[in-house]
Amino acid sequence: KPKKSGFTLIEVLIALMIFAFVAVMTSIGLRNITSSQTILSARNTTISDVQLAMSLMQQDLTQMVNRSATVNGEPQTSLLANAGAISFTTANNPNIGGAFAHSDLFRVKYFTNNQGLVRQINLFVDATNKSQPINEVILPGATDLSFKFINSTGQILSYWYSQITNSLM
Repeated sequence: KPKKSGFTLIEVLIALMIFAFVAVMTSIGLRNITSSQTILSARNTTISDVQLAMSLMQQDLTQMVNRSATVNGEPQTSLLANAGAISFTTANNPNIGGAFAHSDLFRVKYFTNNQGLVRQINLFVDATNKSQPINEVILPGATDLSFKFINSTGQILSYWYSQITNSLM
């Protein structure tokens, strides 16, 4: 009798099981890589948004000036702050390209609302009803904003205390 060459049914089934196992493991690995990429992309976007917001705040805060303001005739100190908002006069001129006529000083306020962290700019330090502030959401989805202040004795406070007026700001 001539000898037949080829694979037995058991050998073919074992090869198919090994191939199926490798295919399942590969598809699980690819799915995990895809979901990790999606998560990392979302986190990178969030980190980029936070970096932009912090950069804007840093620019405004480092150029803060001691210039009081008035809003509809009511005086305000150069810095108004509590745990959830901060408003101050700054020289960080947002007038790129000279689109608006105003001085080099302006009022800026940071606070949160239902849209996120808002940077509110009033191009005039002494605001009236005619000078409408410009609101810009700089960190969408932010739900809270808090500031801490250190007084002259090293005590950490959640509000700004003016030694000039001896009152909370």
